[in-house]
Amino acid sequence: MEMKKIEITLCTGTMCYVTGGSNYFLLEENLSEQIMASLDIRGVTCLGHCKKSREGKFPCMVINGTAHFGLALDEAVAIIKEIYNTI
Repeated sequence: MEMKKIEITLCTGTMCYVTGGSNYFLLEENLSEQIMASLDIRGVTCLGHCKKSREGKFPCMVINGTAHFGLALDEAVAIIKEIYNTI
């Protein structure tokens, strides 16, 4: 049986990067190898959500199609673990 992937898109644009998005590159150090194997992570120069965000919070990451704004690394890790435990 093929394991489902958790799709993660990281904004690497300047605003997201300097406001904490650079910490998302530490996901591998904060997640088990088993969870990392289920992730499909890619970076893009801009997700375009900064123009649409009502919260005005940065950085932005999209997990399985849902945009998340202003997550600290530990919050992102918790969300990924929660999703992993439900697939």
